[in-house]
Amino acid sequence: LRIYVQFMSKLIFTNNYAYVTHSEADKKLVLKKYRINAQKLFVVDHGSYDNFLKKIKVQKDLNKCNILFLGLLRPYKGVEYLIEAFKKLDKDRFNLTIAGEIWEDYNITSKISADIKFIPKYLTDEEIIEQFNKADVLVLPYLRASQSGVAHIAISYGLPIIATSVGGLKESLQVYKGTTFVRAKNSKDIVTSLNKLFKKRHKRFENPHTWDKTIEQYKKVLK
Repeated sequence: LRIYVQFMSKLIFTNNYAYVTHSEADKKLVLKKYRINAQKLFVVDHGSYDNFLKKIKVQKDLNKCNILFLGLLRPYKGVEYLIEAFKKLDKDRFNLTIAGEIWEDYNITSKISADIKFIPKYLTDEEIIEQFNKADVLVLPYLRASQSGVAHIAISYGLPIIATSVGGLKESLQVYKGTTFVRAKNSKDIVTSLNKLFKKRHKRFENPHTWDKTIEQYKKVLK
């Protein structure tokens, strides 16, 4: 996969009309690695994933805070730090669901205990909607990141998000009032944030991202 990406990148980053990243952090990385014309490179906000927003009836324990991690399971996602944090939480107050397909021979299965709901597969749109209707908080313990589509689904639902302040992820989430930032590779920060969140787990937040805003930014790219 890496060899393919390296080969295709040389073709993709050659003689295009314009280039788009979703954060200033990614813009700097692209300029440094591919040395393209900075005047052709634009930052456009990640569009809202409100197409996943659908309220459905689900069975969930309303007396507990239902923690969700959803997405491809890869080493840079830092899921082991969430698992370590969950060990330190009161199981009478918290549930944890980890859902997603395992990539890159990520040795995470052996670390997942029986009290964690584990769904090791690629989820359909309907299954994603179900998980977000069950969730009270999304946790993203990433070690690095440019963006997260899963985060934007959570924002569409107004869910609280606990995320590491890394890369472009920090830029996109800092405008969302439901975000709590933690340090990367730090399970203690996750524990502290989840315990603080428990009494406010039902609070929902306004989505600051709109497609109208994204469209206007793309219009500037195409001028």
